[in-house]
Amino acid sequence: MCDAHNVYDTIELISAIGVQKSKQRIDHTIIKSFLAGVFLSFSGLFLIIVGGGSAPLGQNLGPGIQKMIQAAVFPVGLILIIMTSAELCTGNTMILMISTLDRKTTLLNLIISWIVSYSGNFAGCLFCSGILVYYAGILSHDPYRSFTVQLAEVKGDIEWHQIF
Repeated sequence: MCDAHNVYDTIELISAIGVQKSKQRIDHTIIKSFLAGVFLSFSGLFLIIVGGGSAPLGQNLGPGIQKMIQAAVFPVGLILIIMTSAELCTGNTMILMISTLDRKTTLLNLIISWIVSYSGNFAGCLFCSGILVYYAGILSHDPYRSFTVQLAEVKGDIEWHQIF
């Protein structure tokens, strides 16, 4: 016997979570969204520190090792978001959209959740990058500075078909 839920049960479970999120106090949503932005920024910072610091390892053992280490450290922020029940905008988008389409929440709940979670995530990311990274000067010296510039150049020069 299979313990997995079928599609209809999954939609019901997600809709119930959407109802809970829509009834959550707005200040709790703001704090959880802010923390999710901070956790995601820490995850990106961790990737840059490990990726920039492991450049000699990549030169000796090949660039695949460096990419594998970066891929191993980035999910730490996502794990923190799940463990603390923080509100990441992408998760809210899915959950509230399903509960709204299932007619368990209203369009107003959906719009409020999207605005609050996106704004909170954005504010958390700005706080982490502005206050904790820029003013502390964490990425202002090599090898982290050159790695950050190189990463931004590579990510900013992607063709549209490579994104999807």
